[in-house]
Amino acid sequence: MEKSWFIFQSDHHLGPFSTEEVLEMLESGRIDDEVPLWKEGVENWCPLKEFEEFRPVEVVQEEEIFEDPIEITEELPELPEFPPLEDVFLELAEEASEEASEELPDLPELPDLPEEEVPAVENEDFDIPDLPDLPSTPVEIIDEEPTIELPLDDEEDEEEVEEEVFEEVFEEDIQEVPATEVVQEADVLEFNKKEETEKAVEEEPVLDVSDQEVSEDVWSEIETDKKTRKVNYKLVSAVASCFLILVISAYLIYESAQSHVNLDDFSSITIEKVEEIRSSSFTGDVRAEVFMSKNSKELMLATNISHKSKVYLTLTSVSNKTISKNKIVATAMGIAVNGVARFPEVKIVKGDRFASGEYYVQMLAIPIGVEHRAYSYLYSKFELSFLKPKQQLRFRGKSLIYPGTKEDFETSIANYRKKTNEAEAKPLKFIIEGYRTFSSLSTKIYKTYEDVLTSIRRGKEIESFEILYSKNLGPVLQGLILETHKKYKEYDISDPILSKKFEDLLEQGKRVGEMASDMVTMTKKVKRLRKKNRNRLMKLFVKRSLFLHETSKTKMGEIQKSLDNYKL
Repeated sequence: MEKSWFIFQSDHHLGPFSTEEVLEMLESGRIDDEVPLWKEGVENWCPLKEFEEFRPVEVVQEEEIFEDPIEITEELPELPEFPPLEDVFLELAEEASEEASEELPDLPELPDLPEEEVPAVENEDFDIPDLPDLPSTPVEIIDEEPTIELPLDDEEDEEEVEEEVFEEVFEEDIQEVPATEVVQEADVLEFNKKEETEKAVEEEPVLDVSDQEVSEDVWSEIETDKKTRKVNYKLVSAVASCFLILVISAYLIYESAQSHVNLDDFSSITIEKVEEIRSSSFTGDVRAEVFMSKNSKELMLATNISHKSKVYLTLTSVSNKTISKNKIVATAMGIAVNGVARFPEVKIVKGDRFASGEYYVQMLAIPIGVEHRAYSYLYSKFELSFLKPKQQLRFRGKSLIYPGTKEDFETSIANYRKKTNEAEAKPLKFIIEGYRTFSSLSTKIYKTYEDVLTSIRRGKEIESFEILYSKNLGPVLQGLILETHKKYKEYDISDPILSKKFEDLLEQGKRVGEMASDMVTMTKKVKRLRKKNRNRLMKLFVKRSLFLHETSKTKMGEIQKSLDNYKL
């Protein structure tokens, strides 16, 4: 069952379907006779009702009845031989007499003809004797055969019925027609035969002309068919598309081969290295190196991979080899053409900024472009070794990403380390000086308290110590505590370790201030300062002063060790 029909519904077509399947869908109401239909060989989509295969059943039956109205179930009798051309007139007369015998009254007997010799028929014109008049109801003789309408109830073939009627009429006419009439009609028929022979001779060239006209019509139809023959637009469009693709491919391959990367932003030394790497032959080992522009705003990759490819870079800083104190991880993507790729944008994965220095380089190169796609397609079809497309390539190595020479980088990184160490050592120096100051203040505070305590007799006279403390020691201690608290808050987020060191220093300053406050408070509680009370107070606060001094000294030693690591 051939499936060649396509149905268009909404915005898409369905199929293919066979003729039976389409008829089933039409009968089930899934489609109607207006649905667009198409099959191979049809120019456009046409409604279903315009195809003969799907016309309504009633129309088909009418056409079948017209062509073959009654099915022939029995063998038809052999048709009688038709009379020659000269008996045409006789046949017409017989048919007319039969019709008259059925519908009209019997004809009267014809009068006897006079006995005269019939003159010989010559070629010259002569008058045909008049036929006797017929009864008042004449029978009109026409050139066409009379149509006899017969009922179709018995389901007989029309042709069989007509042949039977014709035979009966022919036999009756032969029996009833008088001899004289036959003789006269024979003369007339002989004359008509001669006349028809002459006309046939005269019409012979006309037949030749008609044959010529028929042949001319055939050739004209052939020419018209050539002119109206449809153009195969699919073939034309396919050839045009192939040609256009070839032209575009050749142009793109030429452009890719001629394209270059602008290296004006890079130093001459960098350009020389780039040319050296690009010109090196590729034997399976990938060479690659990353460079930085003179303004330190753009990166460039040089490699010995000649084909066009998309390059992915991952850069990880080498410890203590970058102009940054933090570890840096960055990624970049670019297009490599003729062994050169530029990366105007670098994404920082770890770290605050991208700094120049030494980096571990990981590279992935994926082939792209028209040439690669063409080789991939051809290789998939033919699997020839010389058509094998390029594969993905990887590289791992180390590159110095710096706009200058390696000697310049060594100088720059040394200066950077020096500045960095000084910057990192500065808060440590401040902490050491803070401990030293707090230790000195604790000692001075005790000495001042001891001098005042030996000179007073009552505890309330300690107010003189308060005055001396507030005037000489208190402002220094208060200022140092405030500055330490400020540093503690500054490094609380950026450097938690350093912030903890400032916190310890701040606690040491608070202990010194608490000692001075306790001196005043405990002394005022003693109403009369005897030797015993005086010695007890001195012993208590001398221990606290010594403890603060030793604590400050220990902390200073720890910070000094950290400071020595910077090698200043």
